[in-house]
Amino acid sequence: MKRPSPDPTERLRILVLFSVLLAKQDRRRAYDVLRESVRKGSLPPGLFSELLLHLSLFLGYPPYLEGLGVLSAVVRDRTTSKSLGGSRVKALRQGKKVFRTVYGSQTNNVLQALDRLQPGLAGQILAEAYGRIMARKGIDHSEREIVNVAVLFALDYQTQLYSHLRGALRAGIRRPALVEILKLAGSVSGRSPAKALRLLEHLEKRKAVASF
Repeated sequence: MKRPSPDPTERLRILVLFSVLLAKQDRRRAYDVLRESVRKGSLPPGLFSELLLHLSLFLGYPPYLEGLGVLSAVVRDRTTSKSLGGSRVKALRQGKKVFRTVYGSQTNNVLQALDRLQPGLAGQILAEAYGRIMARKGIDHSEREIVNVAVLFALDYQTQLYSHLRGALRAGIRRPALVEILKLAGSVSGRSPAKALRLLEHLEKRKAVASF
């Protein structure tokens, strides 16, 4: 019998819960969420595979590899991941498109600022982070921005949180939903969402300046 599709609200709750737990290095609880969600059919294994790859942008390779190992044990070594292959030219093209959806009219300013930090950094971020990971199927752009907001909040990276709150709004996520996401991330991480909520309010009151 085919399992019913998960409630979209529950899907987002699990995405945020798992991501924040892993970001705060509460790996036992994070992997319990993964195991329970896959076994109950709340979320498919392939989504966790994509989510772990996405989180490697923030958390690095160790939790990515460990998480894939946990997932592999749950699904009994069945392949759940799509290839990371593809040309750099294609990745760069796709990355520019996704990057622009986050930064809009500030795109060129942000890319120039990145290259001032280190020559070639903008191209690397466009191709590797945005092209090879953020542009992938399996998790849509608005969900990726929700994860970005939750993790950056939990890790207290305020400047990048500001950028991705703006990116989330540009992706069509409404303010009440972002408020709930920040409150959930706060309850899981033990951090007050007050400052992040003020950032969100500021974004709605004035045009955001370039940040990265």
